[in-house]
Amino acid sequence: MNIEILSGIITKDLIEAYDDKEEYIIDVADKDKYFTFVRPLEIRYQGKPIKYTKQPSFEGENGLVYCSLKDLANGIGAGIKVESGTVKLTLNGKTATVDLRDKQVFTYDGTAYAPIKSIVLKLGLQYKREDLFATHINLD
Repeated sequence: MNIEILSGIITKDLIEAYDDKEEYIIDVADKDKYFTFVRPLEIRYQGKPIKYTKQPSFEGENGLVYCSLKDLANGIGAGIKVESGTVKLTLNGKTATVDLRDKQVFTYDGTAYAPIKSIVLKLGLQYKREDLFATHINLD
């Protein structure tokens, strides 16, 4: 895994970037251009953790939990279709459309990351996080 300051994605292998390697926190001066992410989060669907192919899920400075759309779709068994400027996830006859031009969505190294709460709610799932300090999110 890597750390990419320009996009703000934080992962584990650049230990010197952290004050404490257990807390993955970087705060940058220009918050309009960067995110501050706190430790990677585990997303569980029906009790099983979603597997990440690249970047683990993470919490953005704005409190939203981000995940790769592909990893989210694979983890919950949703269909995924990329169309002109959008990604559509389909599960049990319900569809969530993600606009790739939305300012809360970003693409890094060919992978689209988006806040998951509104997506899973549109797909008819429940989103449970006990508090802001919880390190996992349950989807049912």
